[in-house]
Amino acid sequence: MNDERWEDLVDKIDSKFGIESYTREDLYRVLDSGEKKKHGYKHTMIFNGLQGKMKLERISKPLIIDKKVFYSGRKSDSRVDYIYSDKEFTHKVIAYMWSGKEWEERDFRMP
Repeated sequence: MNDERWEDLVDKIDSKFGIESYTREDLYRVLDSGEKKKHGYKHTMIFNGLQGKMKLERISKPLIIDKKVFYSGRKSDSRVDYIYSDKEFTHKVIAYMWSGKEWEERDFRMP
């Protein structure tokens, strides 16, 4: 889901149900050197829908352009280095429903 479609979805949910909370959080990954590097972001929206309290998360991470696999003579010594795009992102939207105690992931995709 691209940025325009996400903003359209947020506007539609806000006008139809109202948004209880909306947050944006930066995501980080730890490099081999132990340094933390920004690696995408996550939007979280909570609202009361027709089926009760719902949460949508949109996770955006840099697109993987290439991966390099390094092997040694032993099976236990191998590693994979990923090369990420600076401009392109992949997006994933996850829906949750409140069960009264915790958030439960729901799959609303068409069969």
